[in-house]
Amino acid sequence: MRLRALALTCLLLSCGPDAQPQNCSGLPDFDVLITAEYGPLPADTVLRLHYGGRASDDPEELDLASPKTPEALFCFVADRNGQYPRNELALGNAAPSAAGAGGEAGAGGEAGTEPPATIQGLYCQLWTDGSADLDIVTQTYGTLSVKLESQRNVCTIERVVELMPADAGT
Repeated sequence: MRLRALALTCLLLSCGPDAQPQNCSGLPDFDVLITAEYGPLPADTVLRLHYGGRASDDPEELDLASPKTPEALFCFVADRNGQYPRNELALGNAAPSAAGAGGEAGAGGEAGTEPPATIQGLYCQLWTDGSADLDIVTQTYGTLSVKLESQRNVCTIERVVELMPADAGT
């Protein structure tokens, strides 16, 4: 009996408290860089973000041709290495106007920052509060679905996605 009590005591003492979770406030869940293998991204590129905060049949959508005010999908025009001007607003975000309420940039409007004619890359910050699926749809490259899995004790998961032409033989 004493041996069991000693073993149980040793077992309990060997288990320390769990590590404190990291403070991830102010950091996106995912950073995703999207480029194309051959040249700039097609002008008809559309991103669809499926995540827990939205109905599965109603993903947040970013259409490069007419970006709308983002909720969880904040994309910036970048070079192929993911470098973008840090002082720029995300696509679809409008600059705050003097008539607007403080801090509500782009609220209520669909017009926003116009993307340039050619985009070498998109650097996107995803604020999903958990795992998500990102669909990248273009006429040239078809649809690419990217599964983004959150990880314990990691604040921001980084992914690089390069669009490549579909195999002509299939």
